[in-house]
Amino acid sequence: MSSIIKDLPELISHKIISEQTAKDIERYYAAKKEDQGSNTLMIFGSIGAILVGLGIILIFAHNWDNFSKSVKTLLAIAPLLLCQVAAGYAILKNKSQLFKDIAGILLFFTVGSSIALVAQIYNIPGDLEGYLLSWTLLCMPLMYLLRSNMVAFLHLGFITYYAVVAGYFETERPWPYLLLLGAFIPFYLRRLKQHPFGRITSLFNLLFPLSLIITLGAFLAGVGEFGFLVYMALLGFIYNTGVLPKLESRNDYLGLGSVGIAFILLFSSFKWVWEEMETQQVVESYYIILWAILFGGMVYMAIINGGEALLQKCLSGSNGTVSGCVSYRYGR
Repeated sequence: MSSIIKDLPELISHKIISEQTAKDIERYYAAKKEDQGSNTLMIFGSIGAILVGLGIILIFAHNWDNFSKSVKTLLAIAPLLLCQVAAGYAILKNKSQLFKDIAGILLFFTVGSSIALVAQIYNIPGDLEGYLLSWTLLCMPLMYLLRSNMVAFLHLGFITYYAVVAGYFETERPWPYLLLLGAFIPFYLRRLKQHPFGRITSLFNLLFPLSLIITLGAFLAGVGEFGFLVYMALLGFIYNTGVLPKLESRNDYLGLGSVGIAFILLFSSFKWVWEEMETQQVVESYYIILWAILFGGMVYMAIINGGEALLQKCLSGSNGTVSGCVSYRYGR
């Protein structure tokens, strides 16, 4: 790897590669080196933190009926306080990222367990939807305070779980999901900018569009077969995002979009689908607006792809300048 990095200035001077390509190569090997050094520790450390957190919950649950109400309350809050101290110590002392990830995972699960235990001790009514929403809202700042990728994964997974529960089982549109997803997006974009070729980034590139695909159905209750058109627009948007030249290394978008579009086309090839759509009642304006937004985004991304592809092709046949591109394009 070091020999390749050393040869980059020579390759640039001989115009074999461009400066932008050299920067991409440096970022790629930097991300690869970072991942090789920390992924194993992060994965096993995260698994260990999850198992420890679940083990503590199981110990409490096994002996729960033998405790008084005051002891139960203390046991419900004590792990939360200890994990908060550990997370605060990690931030103030700027500990290693592995330490922050473990502290963040433990604190994430202790928040959920404390909410559930206090509600059970004092018979506070509630449902799974509200429980998941409260849990994720309280833990949302952790991914920024600790800059933890693992907490961001948990955040994305739990807000998707919330949207599924609210939309598919409670038949309510999970609008808070959009707020929680919006809180995740800046973290995701910063990861894309700083480590575009990292393995953690690849997981984000897979899970983020997958979350969108899963949760879209939660907003389509009662829409019927028109939902296929809405899904087709979303999948087209995801596919065109993966085709962007600047995102060509993020093939997870391209793969999910391609598989999803193929599935929708295969499913819609049956005659009964179109017969059901013909007999369906008038679609509400909400669903039409949602389809129009997604379809407009898909068309916009396709236009961007076509424009950038034309520009790249044009520049490759010119002297690399805009004026040369115009002369090449129109034969002047």
